[in-house]
Amino acid sequence: MKGWSRALGIGALMFLLVSGPAAQAQEPVRASLSRALGAADFEPYTESALVRFGPVQGNLDAGVSLFYIDNAALSNTSTSPRLQLNETLNLDLLWPFTIHNSLHLRLGASFGQVLAGSGGNRFSLAVAPDSQISWLVGIGDFRIRLYDRFALIQDPTTDPTATNVFDLNRFRNDVGTAVDWDLNKLVLTLLIDDTYVTQSARTDNQIPLTSVTNGDRNTIRGSLQAAYQLTPTVSFGPSFSASQSSGTSATEVDAISPGAFLKMQLTRLTSFQLEAGVNFFSVRYPDVGVVFLNEPQPPTSGYYVSAVLRNQLTRLVNLTASVSHDLDYADGLTPTERTLVSIGANYRLNKRVWLNLEGYYEDGTVLSPLNGGDYSRFSILTGITYRLGLKLSTAVQYRYTQRSSNNGGFTFVSNGRLVSEAAGSGSYNQNEVTLSVNYAF
Repeated sequence: MKGWSRALGIGALMFLLVSGPAAQAQEPVRASLSRALGAADFEPYTESALVRFGPVQGNLDAGVSLFYIDNAALSNTSTSPRLQLNETLNLDLLWPFTIHNSLHLRLGASFGQVLAGSGGNRFSLAVAPDSQISWLVGIGDFRIRLYDRFALIQDPTTDPTATNVFDLNRFRNDVGTAVDWDLNKLVLTLLIDDTYVTQSARTDNQIPLTSVTNGDRNTIRGSLQAAYQLTPTVSFGPSFSASQSSGTSATEVDAISPGAFLKMQLTRLTSFQLEAGVNFFSVRYPDVGVVFLNEPQPPTSGYYVSAVLRNQLTRLVNLTASVSHDLDYADGLTPTERTLVSIGANYRLNKRVWLNLEGYYEDGTVLSPLNGGDYSRFSILTGITYRLGLKLSTAVQYRYTQRSSNNGGFTFVSNGRLVSEAAGSGSYNQNEVTLSVNYAF
């Protein structure tokens, strides 16, 4: 029975990550060790996993899902209903060379076809945000982690700045290395990574959006942190990071961020992590050939804080809660200074039925001359997963998202004519219902 529940839980989670609404994307302007190295460890579904060849172990699951979205283009003036069919495939392979050396491959892909509604008869490809190739090497007191994470993202609700967008067509690649130097009770960690993002978003009529919405960005980050092991379950220390970004049609931000962190394993089932510090910025808006009359003044400094609590309340209930405030690219082109609060719970009702509930609220300011300004957004997702057999499961989930733009919009002069757009165009409501079937090989 243990293998069944594990196959159901992990398979359903990976399937929802690829084919369903993505979790809130967070890519701080500063270097964040928790983001760069936060991927889940490999764990085989069952004792009879698909691949068990010598030291190599592997999982494979496939699924089909049907989406109905009542406002696929995130519009405030007209609805854009869409019925879409997605086929997904997820592969997870681990090759441990030795006890300290391993190669890990995780790949999730989704192929979608719009069956009815806006953008009918269109096809799209998505690659899951947790897809990666990583290599772990241990040499004496050094632990080296090399990784390449990549994603092709279509869902516009993953970007808090996106409105009036049908498909993001956003590709992201994040490559980097982290080196740990274990000095007994003190561990020094050096992180260097490079993030490249390119986007070609479209409306439901396949019309390219403005040059401020589409383009590319490249961000190079480096950080150094020192973790002092106070007890076997508590570590803390200072951190320092620097980043530089450049791009086409992207708001560019250079940052220096000193801070500190705390990690605690409070009990066997409860962990807590805290990061906090100060950001010093240099912000440059993209040149789009016109002068905006209400261009927001970019910040020169700010603070960041991130707290995450994970708790297995009982054998059947898992809870995760987090709160953060930071300057965040959200994997896109436009940085947003936002506060984000999220909570998620998973309840195993019995051996066949799982219930999940997730929600978040965010409040932010978009740093862009085009539709920049303040906004708020919240979303709630609830679902049920039912195990039909040893490797077969089905799930139904519902998500509601609402965004309100309190000010912003843009005004500029073009050919002697005043051009303006009200911030109301940045508000929307969206309902989404998903029915899926998943098979873990």
